[in-house]
Amino acid sequence: MKLIFAGDPMCSWCYGFVPELKALAERHPNLPLTILGGGVRAGATDLLDDAGKQFRLGHWAMVEDKSGLPFNREALLARRDFVYDTEPVCRAVVTAGRIAPQANQLLVFEALQRAFYVDGRDTTDGAVLSIVAAGALQRQGVGATVGQFHDLWKDPETIAAAAAEMQHGTNFNRPAAIEVTCAERLRQCLPNHARVELTK
Repeated sequence: MKLIFAGDPMCSWCYGFVPELKALAERHPNLPLTILGGGVRAGATDLLDDAGKQFRLGHWAMVEDKSGLPFNREALLARRDFVYDTEPVCRAVVTAGRIAPQANQLLVFEALQRAFYVDGRDTTDGAVLSIVAAGALQRQGVGATVGQFHDLWKDPETIAAAAAEMQHGTNFNRPAAIEVTCAERLRQCLPNHARVELTK
């Protein structure tokens, strides 16, 4: 059996859920974990206006209340001409898996989340994504350079693989198919924002 998590590093509810997922993985170290990019706003082209910022801040407040995780609101409010396109960051997760399938991809996913939500970095920028994700791999002993990561992130095969993965991830239409002992306060977010599935 394996555990499948379909989520998006730039989805705030997924950010709130990852600590619970890490705890689950730690309790079941022999249970393989597969991460699929959810692509919540993959391919978006609209600029993030004040209404869009306030909408996200409302969700951030709920996730912060339920999870206790920090959010860098100032960085979001300061963004100008920002397109909230989550395809690049989901593609970075796919890239990490192509470079080092043996690595802990949840740590890469978490590093990308922290870069956006805590450090206030632009995780729609390939250069930023390459620095963050390559660093997360290097901390696991993977010898991928930032340049190597960026080249593979731009590769047409990676772009196609990410698109296919996001399609698969968004096809999950069920809440948790495993009894996850995560906080009840986060269980309600699973049907709409993240998917956890146990498969044989």
